Amino acid sequence: MLARVPAKIVVFVAMSFPLARLIFLGVNGGLGANPVEFVTRSTGLWTLVYLCITLAVTPIRRLIGLTELARFRRMIGLYAFFFASLHFTTYIWFDK
Repeated sequence: MLARVPAKIVVFVAMSFPLARLIFLGVNGGLGANPVEFVTRSTGLWTLVYLCITLAVTPIRRLIGLTELARFRRMIGLYAFFFASLHFTTYIWFDK
């Protein structure tokens, strides 16, 4: 049971990195000439990346036999939903 907690914390921190990067770039003025487009494209890209990772968990688990990957599928899927929500909100609120 104790081995699961650090692994989930590592996955949580790794999945939070793109959001921390966006916040860091926003605070330091590194979003470029059109910051709304940068944020919209970045959140959309990470949504697709996390969605692909989520959908790849089951085939990888079946091919390789790593049953431990199934524990992280829900967390990665929730991150995909979170970034999709940020993408949609950024597009509707700031761009339109």
